Amino acid sequence: MEGYTLGLLPGGKFFFPALSGGKAHLVAGPPGAEALPFLETNEESTLPFAASAGGSVAFLLGTPPRQQIAIAWAREGRILKRLSIKATEVRSVALSPDGQTLFYTASGTVWSLPVSESAPPHRIIEGDQVVVDPSGPLLYVMQAAKDPPVLARVPVAGGTAVPIPIPEGLHLTVNNMPANAVDAQGRVLFDTSSADSFFYGAALYDPARKSVTRIPVRFEGSVRSPIRTAEGGIAALGARFASSIWRYHPVKER
Repeated sequence: MEGYTLGLLPGGKFFFPALSGGKAHLVAGPPGAEALPFLETNEESTLPFAASAGGSVAFLLGTPPRQQIAIAWAREGRILKRLSIKATEVRSVALSPDGQTLFYTASGTVWSLPVSESAPPHRIIEGDQVVVDPSGPLLYVMQAAKDPPVLARVPVAGGTAVPIPIPEGLHLTVNNMPANAVDAQGRVLFDTSSADSFFYGAALYDPARKSVTRIPVRFEGSVRSPIRTAEGGIAALGARFASSIWRYHPVKER
């Protein structure tokens, strides 16, 4: 599932993982143009990743079991810091708008940590995916261990989580939540599945209206990793599925 994740860098470049020479590397590029390596390094770089409004990017650097969470400048692709926390179990990262606080999930728990590492990690809540709500000091947290999975809003300092009501017939998936899934009004995009479709789709939760709306698309396939673009629109990855039936005839030996 991790390969189906799309991000957006400050300035409007798309950001996603790719394979080159059997190694994972993050690449970036504007819409319609070739995506180029984000970093000038031979080290592997991969998911999860997140960009802040201030221009910094958090991602995983290195190969297991020695992966680190690294912070880099989005404009230059220059590594600024390698955090000392163990990243083997990290499944999701997010950055505060000013880039000074890292939020991450590990072993089913959401943590916060100053990027300066001036204080130890602070436990926030149970969760497997986390994204920042730029409209206020809030987080969206995916709790995949619950049945069914729950998407909830929670204060960044911890506290009472407010579950988002998912309409009947629509199911929350446990796919990665991209960092750019939330807009300035606190509306969050997320992956969904439903009993009436083989394909994944996208939905939008509006906290002001307290409503969940499926996003219609003219596309025969799965729509994954929906994000907000720099212009305020929505971009997503589309995956088509096609198959063929072949009939073979035995060849008689001469």
